[in-house]
Amino acid sequence: MITGEHKDLYFDLAQGVYQAGGAQVTCPESGLPSTLWYSIGGLFSRMGPTAVQAWLTDQGIAAVASTKGLHTVVEYADPASARKMADLLRALCAPGREAAARLEEALATRDVTATVDSIGLDTVRATVVSIEGASVAALAAALDAHRLVGDGAALAQHTGQHQFGKGLQAVLSVTVGSQVKVETVPDCRHAESELVLSLTVKQAEALARRLT
Repeated sequence: MITGEHKDLYFDLAQGVYQAGGAQVTCPESGLPSTLWYSIGGLFSRMGPTAVQAWLTDQGIAAVASTKGLHTVVEYADPASARKMADLLRALCAPGREAAARLEEALATRDVTATVDSIGLDTVRATVVSIEGASVAALAAALDAHRLVGDGAALAQHTGQHQFGKGLQAVLSVTVGSQVKVETVPDCRHAESELVLSLTVKQAEALARRLT
């Protein structure tokens, strides 16, 4: 259990690190929280400690960056610097959160029930449960791609779901003006099939506009 004077700071940092694609926040018994970042993916992707240190300095954050295994560790000099990092992470992640909310609302107006999340700084992921369900058919209809669904029989089969995903990827890529990642996840004993769209923030905004 996290206690002490830095409790709120720890949780604010943890939320920001998670949203920005980081690894975790550690909180020693005494002292300030420190943040761990993956070397690939997230805010400091493919940046060594020297580059991270320069970034921190540019942002006016008093902290020391170092390497620990596959992670970059950022240790803050004082509570004000850690708070500044938490606030900066919140601001950096805001466009993704806002785009995800707009896309979820736009999908709902087209009778598409989806869970839409902001992942990292520039990925919006929309998940529709049950590829053979009404929401997937509604999405195809909203994009004038009824032909991909047909009579719906093929969507009950894994091969048909895969072909639908490829077709939808082509339609979405044209719709938003750049390549979109579409994944079809087959059902199993414990879960229904899923259609997963992975978009950049700009693509998510473009799709939301197309649907409204």
